[in-house]
Amino acid sequence: MKVNIAKGYHTRLRQQAFYAPILVGLTGRRKTGLAMRVRELFSFRREGLPITVRLVGYQGREGVWLVAVAVRIATDADSLLEGIAYLNPRQADDYHLLHHLAQQEGFPLLFLNDSLKVGVGQEVVWSVHNRQQVRVLLHQLDHILPELREDGGADADFSAIRQEFHARHSVQSLLAAQPHVTGVSFGASFRGVVLE
Repeated sequence: MKVNIAKGYHTRLRQQAFYAPILVGLTGRRKTGLAMRVRELFSFRREGLPITVRLVGYQGREGVWLVAVAVRIATDADSLLEGIAYLNPRQADDYHLLHHLAQQEGFPLLFLNDSLKVGVGQEVVWSVHNRQQVRVLLHQLDHILPELREDGGADADFSAIRQEFHARHSVQSLLAAQPHVTGVSFGASFRGVVLE
């Protein structure tokens, strides 16, 4: 498979640990996908690999938002690969990745070797319901976000909210949650809801 991740994401992918997912833009298309470096590609080649993806918007105590995309991949009967990729909607690049998720009909997953030159791709359906949830989240964000940051630099507020979110919510709880948790729409956004 030809790897078509936009060049700007290659450095970020190389900085990530193996099997740690990030959201990336795909070259030549207005599409967002999930990518990760893996030690071996064979486990990801099987057609129809069971994959679960769930997007969650979260507003922390300080009013700062993050978007988390939890993923579970069953590479075989005994192995599950789970992870969470994050977007900072205050960063222009991340906001555009989120915007693409409101329009695309498929969600690509790319598994890449260490050099990022060889990869295996899978794609899951990104339903009308998923796209609508992202549109609702974008509508909320558009009313409260300050001007988007173009620099892509460090954001201490976002890092703090990410740590808060990570401490409260495991990938397992995000993927196991029902569409509505304690009366708050889970798929689109929630505010400090503890999932139990």
